[in-house]
Amino acid sequence: MIPWPSGWGEEDHRGAGSSIHYNKEASMADHSFIDIHIHTYTTRAIGMQAKGGGPGSSGYAGTMEELLPYMAELGMTHAAMMNFTPVADMVDAARARLPKEHTPAQRQAAEEPIRLQMVGRVQNRNVWTCDLARANPNLIAFIGVDTVMDAETMASEVYEKHKLGARGIKLHPEVQRISINDPRLYPAYRAAQETGMVILTHTGAFRGTDGSHAHPAMAADLVRAFPNLKLILAHLGGGIYQKEALQVADAFPQLLFDCCGSVRPREGGLSDGELVALFRRIGIHRILYGSDWASGDPAPDLERISRLPMSEEEKRMLLRGNAESLLEL
Repeated sequence: MIPWPSGWGEEDHRGAGSSIHYNKEASMADHSFIDIHIHTYTTRAIGMQAKGGGPGSSGYAGTMEELLPYMAELGMTHAAMMNFTPVADMVDAARARLPKEHTPAQRQAAEEPIRLQMVGRVQNRNVWTCDLARANPNLIAFIGVDTVMDAETMASEVYEKHKLGARGIKLHPEVQRISINDPRLYPAYRAAQETGMVILTHTGAFRGTDGSHAHPAMAADLVRAFPNLKLILAHLGGGIYQKEALQVADAFPQLLFDCCGSVRPREGGLSDGELVALFRRIGIHRILYGSDWASGDPAPDLERISRLPMSEEEKRMLLRGNAESLLEL
């Protein structure tokens, strides 16, 4: 069994104080690449807040002013923006402010405007993401959906944003507190399958959670219900669930994975040989490169991939070929 390091599937917030160092000049691989998993924000302050108050290991907050020059510097030809809106904590906070003396009927009536406000936040972020992608053809819009939406609204959101150019949907079950295979998400999956949009979902633990909402085995339910769904399990299925991730990969060869967080050099992580063995165990043709920018940084990943004991064709598939085929670029 290949030993997966602890912490896979979690954003890296080590920053400049990390004991892992890399040569930025050496990290510029000969390959251009596509990043299937980045996050962008309207302002630096919002980006910093989303990452817990710090810039993450990349040193960036996630604004366009930071991203576009960095893409050119690294040779990143396209980037898929995973711009979901985490409203679960916002809903809880708003509900907690309601008067405790409310009757059940009064509370229900007061909660509906909260729900509608959160639906609006999700939709507004989706519009911003689609507008950004249309203005920058090398950016690819992945929108968010949430169970604050009713079934009709959720499906309509997917269809409408597809018309605005969205190519996929990003889910973060651990943050959204909704399991990957929850039937309330099925309207989005159904609409994605009909439009050909891609689903990219976080899998594994996240910032202290146990990963129970994002277990890779849950993908089996989706593939059975939606056999033509284009589904990517982020972080190679979540490191704490290695056995289960490999089992679901074996059972459903149409499943795809991103290697977000798995390539990044870290103490106690996989050796180069172990990492390549894991890629080949799943199938290089099923893995797409992702960095989690702006929390993560592609530069050290590129340096490592450039020296991995893989063929040039395998590196090309990992870095861009698989994404080109999936997204028809």
